[in-house]
Amino acid sequence: MNKPCHRGQSGVTLLEMLIVLSMISVLLGIGLGVFSNLDKNLGGEIALEKLKSFLRLARNSAIRNGSPSYVILNSEKGSITGSGATIVGQWHLEDAEGAVGGKLSPSGGEFLPNGRFGGSLEFPSAGFLMTESHPRFDPRGGFSVEMYLKPTERRPMILFDMEGSYRLTLLEDGSLMAEVELSNGDLVSLDNPDVILPLGRWSRVGLMKNSVNVSILFDGLEVESAPVDGHLGYILNTPLSMGAEKGPIRGAIDEIRLYSLATQETFKLPENVSLVGPNQIVSFDRGGRLNASVHAGPTWVELRSETKEYRVEVGIMGSVR
Repeated sequence: MNKPCHRGQSGVTLLEMLIVLSMISVLLGIGLGVFSNLDKNLGGEIALEKLKSFLRLARNSAIRNGSPSYVILNSEKGSITGSGATIVGQWHLEDAEGAVGGKLSPSGGEFLPNGRFGGSLEFPSAGFLMTESHPRFDPRGGFSVEMYLKPTERRPMILFDMEGSYRLTLLEDGSLMAEVELSNGDLVSLDNPDVILPLGRWSRVGLMKNSVNVSILFDGLEVESAPVDGHLGYILNTPLSMGAEKGPIRGAIDEIRLYSLATQETFKLPENVSLVGPNQIVSFDRGGRLNASVHAGPTWVELRSETKEYRVEVGIMGSVR
């Protein structure tokens, strides 16, 4: 009788199993490395898109509202904050009535037609003026105040004074000094002795405080700044004064503007992402362009993750790329 023929059965040797397992482990290692880098890059990509979004929203806000807006980049805290400026007081000084912010109460001055823009308020010897108190003047969230000034004498003049909050003074040598009082009682002082206001000519002077610093403004430029951490002090319904008994205005003033800076949103950067460089502000003017008084040309913001660096350019017309 014929016996059935059995074919040889093939098996897997131990060596083959070890080779296969080795190959699997190598492939897994490569895959895990790829996924690890993807995870590290993810935070950077999210931060990049958020940064671009904040810059574009700030620009659109400036165009829509017709008032300046800012993006504040805090390297120390690792945060991006959008802040819009709302005009809460504006006086053209054709008369005591304000376009925004109520009526002024001048003392010792007269309204004349030869201003920087139209009329102005001139003080032949010395004088001061005061706004009506208004809850919208609350500077705690940030503020910006400015005027055109044509001084006629070298004497100390208190240009802006909100009791318990801030003061901007023109010193006897023609330089500017600012003082801001924080809610914790700290007093921050700053000055720039190298910037001298000319006599008999119009100059644009101002003071600005945001969540990062306080700055003296001269002809639209930040000529001096100091870091601040905290809100300003504020006494409810305090009026804003220009001039005082100890520092009256001597000369002429025109176009007073007061802005409130309102924080819109803050984004905290992921732990593995940081801003490159010192604290920075990207400022847009009322038309959505880069504010020429702050930026001499295009500006750049840089981010860094564990594996990659990112750079965003803001053009002089406000484009973000």
